[in-house]
Amino acid sequence: MNIKSKLFVVVISIFLSNCNSVVQKSDSSLVQSIDNIVAPYINSNGPGLSLLVIEKGSELIRKGYGLASLELNVENDPEMIYKIGSLTKQFTATAILKLEEDGKLSIKDDIRKYLPDYPDHGYIITIENLLNHTSGIPSFTNRADISNIEKTELTPDQIIALFKEEPLEFQSGEKYSYSDSGYILLGLLIERLSGVTYEEFITQNLFSIAELNNTFCDNPEKLILNRASGYTLDSLEYKPAQYMTMKVPYAAGNLISNVNDLYSWTKTLHNGGIISKEQLSKMFTSAKLSSGENTGYGLGTFVKTFTNQPVYFHDGWIYGFISSQFYFPESDIFVVVMSNSTSIDSHEIASKIVAKLFNIETSLAVDQLKWY
Repeated sequence: MNIKSKLFVVVISIFLSNCNSVVQKSDSSLVQSIDNIVAPYINSNGPGLSLLVIEKGSELIRKGYGLASLELNVENDPEMIYKIGSLTKQFTATAILKLEEDGKLSIKDDIRKYLPDYPDHGYIITIENLLNHTSGIPSFTNRADISNIEKTELTPDQIIALFKEEPLEFQSGEKYSYSDSGYILLGLLIERLSGVTYEEFITQNLFSIAELNNTFCDNPEKLILNRASGYTLDSLEYKPAQYMTMKVPYAAGNLISNVNDLYSWTKTLHNGGIISKEQLSKMFTSAKLSSGENTGYGLGTFVKTFTNQPVYFHDGWIYGFISSQFYFPESDIFVVVMSNSTSIDSHEIASKIVAKLFNIETSLAVDQLKWY
């Protein structure tokens, strides 16, 4: 081998050694690595989780851990359906962008154009402000009496009445502050502009197109095959999750789904099957405050940079459940972890799996992928 050939081999070797790509190991080795990550979070005879990791359409692992029902001793598997909490927001945001694409609205519009009964607080609040949490509207979920509210069957108008008269926390566009209230307003806006219920609109225009057969607006009165039960850990004892009516989280967090459907949704969305690529770019662009500062949140999703590439992610916390979903569009890597206990930190587990996939320090991945 001549000097030029040797030099070429050395350069290529250095380049490959520094690439942040999925760890090159056998399927069994990767599964064992992920098993080792999950093991400390799972108690014997306790609740658990389901997870799915896919790279470029190739399934790396799809597995369940722990129990979906402690009472019935039923094990978790990837088919189990979980409450997904705020992962619902990506669906609500997509529905709004779909309405914009259909000429029904502009996200730059003042919300009072469509919700004229909402009070004028002295500032224009746009639909976009609701979508990216820069509206200044206080989140009703921070109320001291929220645990009582969550047990009450309320209509969207009744939920909105809980916060509509409260003063804004800041001038719209000035700051970022996560607000479930904004997504309640978005749900009502969807209903008024479409002429159908929020559930009907997203079922017809999102779920059916992406062929999501295990994703629904949650209703405890309906029989749902493979529905996991939610739990909380009180001292050293597991208990059923606190009851809440799913009418209260509404468009901010009332969906249930499984790992398979969340992947199908992500691929359909990113392939342009739901809304155009132009609309997608709005969804996955970080909001800018009036100061010019990026918030790290797009429309219904967090938008960050990780290993010099974009990552879109969100968590969903709701009584008895925590879900966490990551998508790296350039590497085409999808990671979702869904747990049926609030004692199991799905976000931390997913971050550790990402660290393993990209072969970086676990602490670095956990720190860089924080949502707060």
